[in-house]
Formats: sequence, structure tokens, C-alpha cells
Amino acid sequence: RRQRQMCIRDSISTVSHELRTPLGCVKEAIAIICDQVVGQINDQQRKFLDIAKRNVDRLSVLVNDVLDFQKLEANKVRLNMQENDITEVAEEVYQTIACSAKKKGIEFSLNLENNLPKARFDSAKIIQVLTNLVNNAIKFTPQNGSVSVCIRRQGEELVIEVSDTGMGIPQESLPKIFDRFYRVHRPGKEIQGTGLGLAIVNKIVMM
Repeated sequence: RRQRQMCIRDSISTVSHELRTPLGCVKEAIAIICDQVVGQINDQQRKFLDIAKRNVDRLSVLVNDVLDFQKLEANKVRLNMQENDITEVAEEVYQTIACSAKKKGIEFSLNLENNLPKARFDSAKIIQVLTNLVNNAIKFTPQNGSVSVCIRRQGEELVIEVSDTGMGIPQESLPKIFDRFYRVHRPGKEIQGTGLGLAIVNKIVMM
């Protein structure tokens, strides 16, 4: 059974990896047409190209999430532990996501305690963790809501909090939110996603 599970896992990883190149080509082709490099397009054509682009982006996220999770689950990820500035990391995440939050009509704020000390952590992985958490918060927060990242010192540790004014998580679902592919069932309010974002966050934090 273990060999069979390993075989299935390897197959998923291989297929996901092989999808990256054609997806990149499709995305680039759509961008070329949208930019009217190869000729004028009308509003109706642009509308359908925008739909195609959104779905290619969604599929790219799924492929990347599957690959990231497979690497983490197979213990193929090594942390690059160095002294880093958490303020710089948080500000990079903020700058990356602020525009998409504004487009959705969500107030996104970053609250950093003054003179936060440097700490040893993998900068790229913490950026990934914060990005996943903030994107998740934005996804489940309605227009005119707010999302905030707060970082403060607590004894010898740095505490990072991501909070939002979204719909929240039912009490009975809390034990399952870090399970891979788990999605909270919301009749009439289903929001698209891979169900891997929080599982990836959990894996990295546990490491």
C-alpha cells in the first residue's frame, strides 16, 4: 500500500510539473493577443480572453500548490535558516498584495511594533506563509471589510497575526482546516480555491 501511495504521489507530481510549461505558453499567448501585438481585438473578444486568462491563472495556482505540497510532504524541502528582518519580509508581502485588496474594496493594513529585532528564519518560506494567509483572508472577506497583519514581540519570540472581518470558520471545521484539499462547506457561498493553501502553511510552520 505504501508503494502504491508513493507511486500515485510521484505521478501527480510529474503531471503537475509537466503542466507548467504548456500553461506558461497559453498564458503568454493570451497576453500577446490582449496587448494587440498581432492585431486589434474587440470588446467581446477581450471579455472572453479575460475569462481564459483567469482560468489559466487559477490552474497555475493549483499546479504550483500541488508541487509545493508534494515537496513538503516528501521532506524534499530544506529550510534556509538565516538572520532576517521580519519588517522587510512583511512590507514585501504588503506591497505585493495591497493592490489586489484595494481592487476588491478591502482595507489592508500592516501594523508593526517599533524596533523589531532580527530573527533566524527562512525568508522565502515565511513570505510564502504570510502570502497564503493574507490571500486566504482577502478571499473570504466581503467588500468594505478589512484584513490586517500585526507583528509584535512576545518575550524571546516574534508573534505574527493575520486577522480579517470575513465570514469566519465554523467551530466544527477548525480541526480540519489544515488538512489537504479540505474546504469548509458553505451552501450558496462556495469560494473557489485549491484547498492546499493552509495545508502548505501548516507544513512550513511545523518545519
